[in-house]
Amino acid sequence: RSDQALNSKYIFPSISTDNCIYSSYTIRPTGSTGLLPWSAPLSKDYCAACFGAGGVSVVGCHRPFVAGCWAVTCILAANATPTWANDWETSVEPAAALDPWRALSSGITATPKSWVVYASTTIAPFDSLNSDGFRVRAGGGYGVYTYTTRPPAAHDCRFGNGTTANIRGRSTFSDILAGYQLQVGALTVKAFAGAAIDTQALAPFDICNANRGRAYGVKGVLETWAELSPKIWLAVDGNWTEAHGGFNAQTRLGFRLTPNLSIGLEEQALGNVAGHQLRSGAFARYAWSWGEAIASGGISSQRFDLRDLRRDDTWASLNIMFHY
Repeated sequence: RSDQALNSKYIFPSISTDNCIYSSYTIRPTGSTGLLPWSAPLSKDYCAACFGAGGVSVVGCHRPFVAGCWAVTCILAANATPTWANDWETSVEPAAALDPWRALSSGITATPKSWVVYASTTIAPFDSLNSDGFRVRAGGGYGVYTYTTRPPAAHDCRFGNGTTANIRGRSTFSDILAGYQLQVGALTVKAFAGAAIDTQALAPFDICNANRGRAYGVKGVLETWAELSPKIWLAVDGNWTEAHGGFNAQTRLGFRLTPNLSIGLEEQALGNVAGHQLRSGAFARYAWSWGEAIASGGISSQRFDLRDLRRDDTWASLNIMFHY
């Protein structure tokens, strides 16, 4: 990068492309989000080849390992009078360096008697997130919920004074996973496996609630995205963990109103060893070049434990994802 523009006489040197890949370079004016493509091959000798070419000297060099070869980013400064107007910042970078290889996701879900916040990060250590390949993911969250017990029956394991009790629960959870992403035509599949930990603290202690204490176990995740047509897409995701038998299955059917904005319908089933919950609702999704945001909400029907404790609620969720 330089505060000066590249000299108009600048010409990319000839570079051997043996055992390497083709990509594109970009030039970006200061204050502009637009990128002007400039095709050129990558080479591990690129910095050396740049030196002295067309009046441009090398003032820095970065060499990340990308797609099986050394993709070299040269940082250049023109030593001649620039011919481009204004004070442009010039960036000459491989497109591979612009391709995201990290994703950060966070969100919050709330009902009248509960809320939970969560976050995760996904890394593609060897390539772009847009390519097939190995993935590593780590995540976790924290939540608070309340519920009221049913009056205990004879010999019930609950509170023995014949009254109900209000229980406040605090939930913490985390996992670390490894997986693979594969794209086949219009279908993208991501599969992960790893370990999870889940902790449920109840006050007062509820001996009848099996979803209590700390539990460890394996975890599996499967995520799919299908482009059914240019304006319709389908996302089906699911996960299960041995820790307290937690599970979550979700389906979204989206309709694009614009290239960036989608609306659609959502169905979800989630639960653990203590019970399950079914959710129905709608969502809106807005995507841009480096991320997306999804807001959703609807109604839910819940059923807890063997005493058939049922509750209907509303729910709302907001999720934001950035990739860089």
